[in-house]
Amino acid sequence: MIKAALESQGYSVDKLRGIIYGKTGKPLTLSKGGSIRYPMVSLHVPGVVPGRRPTYSIAAHKMMAYAIWGEEAFREGVQIRHLKDVLDIREESLTLGSATENMSDVPPEVRSRAAKAARAAQPKRPGNAKLLSATVRFIRQTVRRSKEGHVMPGELERLAKKFNVSKAVVGGIVRGVTYVED
Repeated sequence: MIKAALESQGYSVDKLRGIIYGKTGKPLTLSKGGSIRYPMVSLHVPGVVPGRRPTYSIAAHKMMAYAIWGEEAFREGVQIRHLKDVLDIREESLTLGSATENMSDVPPEVRSRAAKAARAAQPKRPGNAKLLSATVRFIRQTVRRSKEGHVMPGELERLAKKFNVSKAVVGGIVRGVTYVED
């Protein structure tokens, strides 16, 4: 849609000012609402997908990236990075990079909030759980501890060997971070 809009439908961009112009030469409105993180523009591009309505909502930064870098912006594995605010789509505020580089641009507190929300949405019992609930209860009830309440040396290894799982799995069970509903 982006290629067709810019190459044959009369849309254009001002890379320096970060403005996308419609077919009539007027600047398009960038809209951002709900849970959508990036500003969008509405394009009317008839005939690209036969039988489909010709109006498309496109991420403004993707359209700007194509105008700046051409096909390179759509290459597999390439992401468009925002060096400043996501609302700023000027050429100086965008660059191409990897997914890792793109994630490093997100402030740590935003990444942390997203990770916590994603984890909270997952079930507490691991999807690849190997142990039965009775086994998990047995591990929690029988793990040997010191007078101070610390797990005795070698205890995680002993239980891991007994139930044919990793020491990390047993440690997670004992600490209550995995198999928590058991």
